[in-house]
Amino acid sequence: MSIALGDTVYLWDASSGSTSELVTVDEDSGPITSVSWAPDGRHIAVGLNSSDVQLWDTSSNRLVCRVSCFITQCWGNHYCSLFLNLDRSFSAVENTQRCA
Repeated sequence: MSIALGDTVYLWDASSGSTSELVTVDEDSGPITSVSWAPDGRHIAVGLNSSDVQLWDTSSNRLVCRVSCFITQCWGNHYCSLFLNLDRSFSAVENTQRCA
């Protein structure tokens, strides 16, 4: 189980009852706005107030990747979401109004 409190994500191990800190983000990125487990039960996505999403490997407490999202008005009432990937490439999705 994961718990987000302010700028920190904690993991709770139900079998042992212990908790551990996964990550504390800096004030410019936080607070943490959402957490979601992958179906494999090993990876967790952490959504930040800065619109970044971080993917963490909970077995090694390692950051796997980070995606940044920028929303811009392309034309008229149509919107584009631009995603900056770790390799500094961009992905664009048209006709969206917010990042998922």
